[in-house]
Amino acid sequence: MKGCRTLNIERWKNLRINFITQLESVKTAINDLHKRNTVSILILLAYPCNIWASSSQATIDITNHPSGIISDRTDDQTILMGADDWPPWVIHGPNASSSDPDVAGIDIEIAKALSTKLALKIKFVRCPWARCLTLLKAGKLDIVGSIFQTEERKSFAHFIEPAYVNMRSNVFYTIQSKSDLITRYEDLHKKIAVGTVRDASYFDQFDNDTAINKYALSDDHQLLWMLKRGRLDVVIGEEVVYDYYISQLNLWRDLSKSKYRYNETRESFFALSRKSIFAKDLAKFNKALSDLIHSGEVNQIINKMTNH
Repeated sequence: MKGCRTLNIERWKNLRINFITQLESVKTAINDLHKRNTVSILILLAYPCNIWASSSQATIDITNHPSGIISDRTDDQTILMGADDWPPWVIHGPNASSSDPDVAGIDIEIAKALSTKLALKIKFVRCPWARCLTLLKAGKLDIVGSIFQTEERKSFAHFIEPAYVNMRSNVFYTIQSKSDLITRYEDLHKKIAVGTVRDASYFDQFDNDTAINKYALSDDHQLLWMLKRGRLDVVIGEEVVYDYYISQLNLWRDLSKSKYRYNETRESFFALSRKSIFAKDLAKFNKALSDLIHSGEVNQIINKMTNH
């Protein structure tokens, strides 16, 4: 018909996914506390009761705070560490409104040992990953863990040497009925929606590939629920972390691993904000972490938390 525009189906599909993504983000935020508590109770049963942060390590939760603001620092003897839920490295505890005990995990235990070595106190700030990085960049957080080096991140953070662990396998997850959707890297260029965590780094080829239709959400929980509901076709995740989530959420009957995966040995670090009041003490942080690694304490923590 004259004057009528032809609808671009693919453009409509992308707009629809973007709208649904935002809607799901709102719904997830509303239900986040309930979901986290459910998962955390299961996690609590799986780990020893003494893994949760003790009352001397207070926790701030800005996960659902509308602005994610941390008040100005009043104590120059306390390290503020960002703690995004990423089990088994960081596990958010069952008491979302409590000051403690709210966090556990490998990174938490290593950070506590690091602060003790430095004769400093430590406070954990629960925040989504993108918010953690924003606060680190601004100097509102001192450190984060489980972070990979990129040139962009080097501009606002020192990487505490040496790396304390090598990771990982990047796996692409689909719903069971689409388990053959991704059998090689090139399949990611299909007209599909691929879910990622906002500001996360996976592997260079994927990170820099603009031909993939990527949809970034704030956390892994949202990605898995969006995948289960058919809002996304594929999500990418670190295998140990995602297998853990899927098992705890009882989603294996719904989700599947794709045949294609990207295996890479990549060093994982603690990062210290260049704007932190402790930035001048980078050498001390390096030595303290190095001592913990060479003494075997870091491996002991990892083995304890993974039941090895």
